[in-house]
Amino acid sequence: MRNAIALVFLLLAVFGCKNKKVSLQGEDQVEFNDFLNAFPEGKLPFAVVDTNLTNLDDTTTISSAIFNRFIPDTIFMFPFGTDRKLKIQPVIRFSDKGKETYLVTQVSNKTKTAVYLVVLNNKNEFSAFLPLTSNSKDKGIVTTATIDKKMGVTLTDEWKANETDFYQRNTYAYNNVGLFTLVLNETNDFSIKPTKEVNPIDTFPKKNKLSGDYYKGTTNFISLRDGKDAQNYRFYIHFENDGEDKCGGELRGLLSMSSATNAIFKENNDPCVIDFVFTGRQVKFKEQGSCGNYRGIKCFFNDSYIKKRDVAEAKKKK
Repeated sequence: MRNAIALVFLLLAVFGCKNKKVSLQGEDQVEFNDFLNAFPEGKLPFAVVDTNLTNLDDTTTISSAIFNRFIPDTIFMFPFGTDRKLKIQPVIRFSDKGKETYLVTQVSNKTKTAVYLVVLNNKNEFSAFLPLTSNSKDKGIVTTATIDKKMGVTLTDEWKANETDFYQRNTYAYNNVGLFTLVLNETNDFSIKPTKEVNPIDTFPKKNKLSGDYYKGTTNFISLRDGKDAQNYRFYIHFENDGEDKCGGELRGLLSMSSATNAIFKENNDPCVIDFVFTGRQVKFKEQGSCGNYRGIKCFFNDSYIKKRDVAEAKKKK
């Protein structure tokens, strides 16, 4: 009898240990599944409004140290800058038919609150992020973020001026090279001027020889950042062609050097292929495959940009 009672207590103890909720505070080692399970599974569509962020509040929090093991906390640069004394709260997660996993996270300090959408690829590696909304915007603007059943993300700004209701609506779609691409832009305020394009790889290291930013004008640029070694680089291209037939494109990916001056972007199962040639401070790029998924139908990835000198380089030259 005593042995039976002891066995029952032993089984209860083992079962209790297996189901004990893992703390995501401090700097203790945690498994990825423990981190992922902190985000409750949800169903689409999903929506959040910046005027009602307190509705997302939950008792669960994740320390910056643990969060940064799986997702780089550089995604918090807007609007928090270098502040890392942050309250990080998992909100919800969605999966796209076993391909990618989407995590919604709310982050706050004493004065600001922001909500981010993070994408993990099918290997559970960080792939991309998109700020959904924050309370740091102009108080006269209300921002609503929605995610539909096809994983399309729409950010809508609404405001009132001169007794007229205005809106601006941007819809983004995630692609398999780790980038949210703008697929639809609508507004009824034709006085709006395009804002400065956000560089999604700006915070990555740029110590290698070719790393840096190459520009043509103010809105057309290529950013190169260090890859796994000196023969591989991360890149992000954004270009806009003005005129009667406005057209543009953007693409993020990895390029590999085939020689000291030549490189190529080519991904498995993607028809888009781009050749790069580096000469002095200039980079020329030309589309070889079909890159229509990343640009308008009347323009191509085919141009040359000049590398911008950074502050340290300019001082050294003087």
